[in-house]
Amino acid sequence: MKQLLMLTLALLCSGCGVIDLMLEAPQADENVLVEGRNFAVIFTGENAAEQGLGYEFNEDPEAYWTPSPTEVAALEAGLSNYLQSQLRDGMWGYGVWERLPAYGRQYFGLVFEGERLIFANYFCNTSDEMNWQEQYVLVMDGGDCFFRLLYNPVTGEYSNLIVNGEA
Repeated sequence: MKQLLMLTLALLCSGCGVIDLMLEAPQADENVLVEGRNFAVIFTGENAAEQGLGYEFNEDPEAYWTPSPTEVAALEAGLSNYLQSQLRDGMWGYGVWERLPAYGRQYFGLVFEGERLIFANYFCNTSDEMNWQEQYVLVMDGGDCFFRLLYNPVTGEYSNLIVNGEA
């Protein structure tokens, strides 16, 4: 035990960057930016609970959880096909799948009726005033610049697609 303590102290004092690594490690309650995407964040369960998401569903979720990057990647993998199957020519929001790379994204883990779901929120505005990394982006109207849906990571099913209208 004494040798382990001495080794740990030697590493900390050696200037090898261990202290920096410890300081930069994300905290358990920090939202996680999604690698490989501009403007994409996974909210922790704790932070999702503070966002008032019950408004979207007319009821509060039973619980909140933190989706994994793998679960989010699965959601994204089938998203374009899902949108194309739901938004027919002439429908509001038709063609949003063609602009998907430009959309910002927020992912929240919610539990309804015992099912763990991912609530995905998409938006094409990322102005300086938006604190999209820490606050749910809720916009009334705004057209197809804003849409959201639910995804079940166990079954791979999408549901509850809502594309904003314009006032």
